[in-house]
Amino acid sequence: MIRLPDNPADRKKVLAAMAVGGLALLYVAFTFGLQPYRASVSARRARVAELENEIWRAQKDLAAIDRVREQNNEIVAQILVASEQDRHILRPSLGNYLLVATDVINRAAAGMDIQVDTINELPRVEPVGPKKSGGTKPELPPKRFEPYSVNVSATGGLHELARFLQRLESGNPYATVTRLVVMEQSEKNTEKHFISLHLQWPTWADEGHPQRLQAEIIADEERQ
Repeated sequence: MIRLPDNPADRKKVLAAMAVGGLALLYVAFTFGLQPYRASVSARRARVAELENEIWRAQKDLAAIDRVREQNNEIVAQILVASEQDRHILRPSLGNYLLVATDVINRAAAGMDIQVDTINELPRVEPVGPKKSGGTKPELPPKRFEPYSVNVSATGGLHELARFLQRLESGNPYATVTRLVVMEQSEKNTEKHFISLHLQWPTWADEGHPQRLQAEIIADEERQ
């Protein structure tokens, strides 16, 4: 315990020195102790807030990924049904598309007063993209589908032709008429006409792609 001097003047000096020393200690404690601690606490709070935001963004991104994956699987499943079950995407028989297309056309014309004369395969046309500056062609995305087209020559009336096209469309929503020509057969027979039309269906660019899509869906379901 510090003993103060008996002399009042000396006592005041000692008290003043003690007060100055106390203030100095408080300043040192605040500058080198409390202030850095408060700065450290603020930095930790900012870091925690930043981590919370990162976790929130990550959870949001994961939810979005799950939704995209679910939507993708639904679309792939619809494509596989159209391809493997409904056969809307034309599949070859023993490597021959013309046999399958002929069967589709004859079944659509069955029971109608329309005569299918010939069905001929049309050459495939490769898509041409816009050229880049300098005359070089841009790189096209990988093809999943390719069009397959045939020319159909037939004879029949306009009403039967309309029914025939409607039956084709209802049987396969992806079948497309890309060209249609109707000419009178003769002035004496106004009910029958020469008909020429181009029919087109989508086909797989790679016949093994449906199996790979199915495998991807199975693998994704196993991961969940």
